[in-house]
Amino acid sequence: MAISDLDAGIGRHRDDKSTVNNQIVAATLMNLCDDPTRVSVGGEWRADDRARCERVPIVVTGNDLSRVYAPLTRSGRMDLWMWEPTRDEIAEMVHQLLKDDQRPGGYGGIEDARRFVDAFDAQPLDFFGAARSRCVDDDVRAFVDRVGVESLGTRLLSSGDKIKSNSVVVGRGDVSLEALVRAGRAIEREQQNVLDVRLSREYLANWDDDGSSAAEVARRRADDRRRADGLAVAADAEEARRRHRVAEAEERARREAAEGALAAAAERALRCVLYTGSHATASAW
Repeated sequence: MAISDLDAGIGRHRDDKSTVNNQIVAATLMNLCDDPTRVSVGGEWRADDRARCERVPIVVTGNDLSRVYAPLTRSGRMDLWMWEPTRDEIAEMVHQLLKDDQRPGGYGGIEDARRFVDAFDAQPLDFFGAARSRCVDDDVRAFVDRVGVESLGTRLLSSGDKIKSNSVVVGRGDVSLEALVRAGRAIEREQQNVLDVRLSREYLANWDDDGSSAAEVARRRADDRRRADGLAVAADAEEARRRHRVAEAEERARREAAEGALAAAAERALRCVLYTGSHATASAW
């Protein structure tokens, strides 16, 4: 079972309230983690076979799992992996998005995708899909301007309010690198306008967010990634030290065992010598 954006569904955010549904989902996931083959039937727990199920892996995604109920993310209940696509991975995904538009004078292939990603390195993946859609929207706007809003009905619909069989076909738009970058700049301006206006400040008396530009958001993301990488390096170093300590303990145990075996052998040899010597003396006597 896959659950997308778990933190958005049951996460706790500033000034929000947890609902009964959130608590039920978190508690059910906790129960499944602790006893993955036993489920509740209705409002009670049963001990017979009707309360048993096959063990099913649950994969969840999230952008900030620190918002989720902390015991649910504890080791043993949840294994966590952090993944952030690299530049080449993002460029490959953008290329898959745009490859059907590859033609002379339009999208030029993977190199255009790399340049497109480099032009907006602080943006998430869905930004590039929005820029692609903006290029098509430009053709739709041009069609509306050409036909006129008043004539859209007669152009698109027949007398019975049904879509005409010869429906208007709008082009795929200009998806050249220049057009994509132009659309991306327009979306960036819209993003910045949202950050600049910030009408929420007028409605929330206790708003204390300092407001961040896209560059500041990118800087924070880079800092978080460096911090995560640093923690990973520290964890690897600690694991290496632990393995070294274990190896030293095992080597010490082997040495002690070897020394003990040598001492035992020496003691047996000494006893044999003493016994042989005393027996020979008694015979001579």
